[in-house]
Amino acid sequence: MVLTQTQKEVLDKANEGHSMVLLGQSGTGKSFLIKEISKQLKKEGKNVSVTASTGIASLNVNGQTIHSWSGIKDGRFSNQELEDKLNKNERYIQYKQNILSTDCLIIDEISMISKKIFEQIESICRKILKNDKLFGGIQVIVVGDFFQLPPVPDHLKNDAGEYCFKSSIFQQLFQHKFILTEVIRQTQPDFIQAINDIARGELQTETEQLLNRLRRPLPPGPEPIRLCARNFDCYIFNTTKLMDLPGDYTVYNSIDEGQISKLDKSPVTNLKIGCPVMLLKNLNEKLVNGLRGIVSSLSSKCVTINFTGLNGEILTANLKAETFLVFSYNENKVIASRQQIPICLAYSITIHKAQGLTLQRVDVDASNIFATGQLGVAIGRATEKKGLRVIGFKRSLVLKHEDSLYKFYDTSNNNEFDNSVNLTCCNIKSNNTEGNSEDPNENSDVDDELSDFSDGEIEEIDFLLSKDHDITDEPCEPDQELFVDLKEIEALCPDLNAHQQIR
Repeated sequence: MVLTQTQKEVLDKANEGHSMVLLGQSGTGKSFLIKEISKQLKKEGKNVSVTASTGIASLNVNGQTIHSWSGIKDGRFSNQELEDKLNKNERYIQYKQNILSTDCLIIDEISMISKKIFEQIESICRKILKNDKLFGGIQVIVVGDFFQLPPVPDHLKNDAGEYCFKSSIFQQLFQHKFILTEVIRQTQPDFIQAINDIARGELQTETEQLLNRLRRPLPPGPEPIRLCARNFDCYIFNTTKLMDLPGDYTVYNSIDEGQISKLDKSPVTNLKIGCPVMLLKNLNEKLVNGLRGIVSSLSSKCVTINFTGLNGEILTANLKAETFLVFSYNENKVIASRQQIPICLAYSITIHKAQGLTLQRVDVDASNIFATGQLGVAIGRATEKKGLRVIGFKRSLVLKHEDSLYKFYDTSNNNEFDNSVNLTCCNIKSNNTEGNSEDPNENSDVDDELSDFSDGEIEEIDFLLSKDHDITDEPCEPDQELFVDLKEIEALCPDLNAHQQIR
């Protein structure tokens, strides 16, 4: 692949040790550039940690999640608590070593990292390295596209879901910003323009005409995945498609404890052999949240799935129930748990779940778009327009982003690079020792439609085995178990009793 002029400049400045922000829409070669930067810096003898905000994104750049690299997990700990764990808890030794050994930290899909999480990562790096420079003096390169979906608020952890570029730490550290504009993945100019327009919340006449033409059926080929804005729309589509699939249902009911209203994973999972599914949890470096596969066999306590890796390889996994925990920052304890097979049906997935994916054939249902960035993310998943169908589109669905985002992009770069050994343009001392991230925000809340979009990893062993694991509120009695999915299927399919049910 031939580097563009901007890509060459990014690579040169990264090699010189500069921290920077690298922006660009889908298909502009950001992932390729991350790999090139990592390769070049390693040749110079530097230790490069490549991370991303989600499991599927980390696979794409041959890295790991920033949550697992740093030890912050799902963000439940205060800065001081996390520092204590890294210094005193044997299970956190690897995370501490990650920080101590890193010369350059790369974070992909930075738009999904909130201000609170970004500031916590900076704080813990500075404290572990015992260096008063931002990030403890580590070279930091953040990569992404803020014209996508904003971070999801999490009121249980006092995270308002603010963009990380609003952080004073972000503004102090990153004096250099590069924007990639040449789209490499798509080759059709009108499609490129449409993605650009929609991503920025703008709509030219030509783009509107193109989207209207994309209502046509897709040409014959493998069944496309449908992207919907709301969980409910996905549920209806998935339920209908599953009913049409020959064979018996196998029903997996969750085991719940605590405040079940706070749980966002499905209490009931209905499956058939041959149905498509998506993994909901990072299980190891290859089986990550967002990976899709096909169910090949079902038993009472295990589901065998053939997942397709990013390079097309088949990864066969036998999945059993995993524990999902909900931690309350204010109460400082786990308030709910759910044991369930960590998958969901994937004939259709939400646009939030699709962010970061590249899809050959995709069917976008735009009818219930409700958030800025959703439509742009949805159409940007397609590699080319012949594999994209858009239904339910109308002008009013092209939503403007908040003013601060346009201002951030339009602010000119600092093109003055200090290439001396001191790199004074990037080695900035912290003037905010705590990052100001831990103030409660009681008014922030998680939109019901976004509630299943949580990619923070949870270290269950800390709470399942420790004295701090305290789940006592509103235990779920057997006759109170939630069977929402099953009841709706029964209403639609009266002969469900003939199907296999496993509890």
